[in-house]
Amino acid sequence: FFFLMIRRPPRSTHCISSAASDVYKRQVHGIAWKFILIMHYKESQRQLYAFGQNAYGELGTGDVIERNEPVLARLTSDLQIVQVAAGNELSLILTDENEVYACGFFDATSGPHSSVGLKKITELSGQKVSRIFLYNGCEHVVALTRLGKVWVFGYNARGQLGLSNNFNVTAPTKLEYLSRKVVRTVGTSYYHTIICLLYTSPSPRDLSTSRMPSSACKKKKKKK
Repeated sequence: FFFLMIRRPPRSTHCISSAASDVYKRQVHGIAWKFILIMHYKESQRQLYAFGQNAYGELGTGDVIERNEPVLARLTSDLQIVQVAAGNELSLILTDENEVYACGFFDATSGPHSSVGLKKITELSGQKVSRIFLYNGCEHVVALTRLGKVWVFGYNARGQLGLSNNFNVTAPTKLEYLSRKVVRTVGTSYYHTIICLLYTSPSPRDLSTSRMPSSACKKKKKKK
């Protein structure tokens, strides 16, 4: 299994030794069961380091050479990264411009091929994605927008995409079932997804059924 932890660099390190300061600037950002992604904060730039299995280019190094120590994911050097997520032989990167990039192997989208290079997921462009979720060796992805809307794609053998079927989805698809709801956060595992709502916008049907019966509003007639 793996977990995701995000931390900002400290506001001030003037009381910290140079060695300790260097550690503070390298934070674990995504851990998969076969490889690890680490964010390095260098002044205003964020660099991505990775190590472990790299059979399908998931380390973002532009090759398929396995690494046993942290190396710079050079394909991401021109991106202003705000979040990364590590899945099963797949890495996702979210930039400050709300663009999502992928590298590695993803059966649902790539078939028998892999993306050794960095591929932009164009279907999510313009959706203002604020967070991406891909945990625990997952092969399905959930993208959350600033407005609390959800987009899903990938492996769906157990219905983990929430689309009322079990078909794999090759391109990001909006989860219409939650279109009238605002999602706050998401949790994903290999075969299931959990979604936490901030609040629910009631539908006209909900409003009509929630009204107090008219009979209850009538005053009881006084007995003569």
